[in-house]
Amino acid sequence: MLFINILSVAANNQTIAQILNSTNTRTSLIWKYIAQISDAASALESPGTYTVFAPTDSAVRAFNKTNSTLFNHTFGDRNVVREVLEYHVVPQPWTKPKNGTKVIVTTLAGLPLVITTQSKSGKPTDVTGGLAHSAQVGKSYNCSNGVLYIIDSILIPPLSLSETTTFLNLSGTANLLNFTGLTSAADNLSNKTILVPRDQAITQFTNIAQDIHLNLSVSVISTIIDNHIVSGVVDSTEAEKLVGKNVSTYLPHEHLTVGRTGKTITLKSETDLAIPAARVVVADILVTEGIVHVIDAVLVPSNATLQTAIARKGPLVPT
Repeated sequence: MLFINILSVAANNQTIAQILNSTNTRTSLIWKYIAQISDAASALESPGTYTVFAPTDSAVRAFNKTNSTLFNHTFGDRNVVREVLEYHVVPQPWTKPKNGTKVIVTTLAGLPLVITTQSKSGKPTDVTGGLAHSAQVGKSYNCSNGVLYIIDSILIPPLSLSETTTFLNLSGTANLLNFTGLTSAADNLSNKTILVPRDQAITQFTNIAQDIHLNLSVSVISTIIDNHIVSGVVDSTEAEKLVGKNVSTYLPHEHLTVGRTGKTITLKSETDLAIPAARVVVADILVTEGIVHVIDAVLVPSNATLQTAIARKGPLVPT
């Protein structure tokens, strides 16, 4: 116990930079990358109220081994390296969430990071970045210029929608964006909630469209894509507050009704009586445009004739 207390006092008297470079924390690899960017290193050596999430050396090596393509994408470019390192730093103090256990904070990179906390103490248990990639939080060190948390993986900053669909193998959405020529426009969105049907749902929809002789032209697909975009960043915690309410989509005069089946959030067209609601199957994927939720069905715009014809051909949700 005395040894632990001595370590605690020592940490309180040292900066985050000093603790990162300590053999006790086994975080020298991430410090090696930080040290190559002088202003980043200088910041963690200076007074402040930083919160830093630092992956262990073994976590860095493991990530490189199991995610080599993503690791090369991340650390192969100096500008990307800077963003990744800054993504592990929260420059201002943050408080535990008033409701639930999740809070979204803005990192030094200017990008959002989801922190999950213990409900009572508010202590972080894990952190989630882009591609819904999470890291568990281990030991913490109170330092002279903030708090250092040791985590078991590298955090990936939010990527663009097109990059995210590529890395998460959501090729159906990527193909539709390419077909309509909307990939660049989608990547330039900001502060949006994007509902991405999983590939099986898109295949199911296109098969039914062919059966009812629906011409899936660029115009039709573009309209359907717009019906999957909601203004504002609505994470799963905020979505719970919207149950029973309608939200407007990018498509003029279109609304989605937010519902819940058990603990699962659902969405459906406000006027759609024939087609079952789509369920959120993967929530809270951070992207540079805002946030993505993967759903299990395509959201068909309000069109009574179209919706009835689709409903007669079978469920949009693949079984």
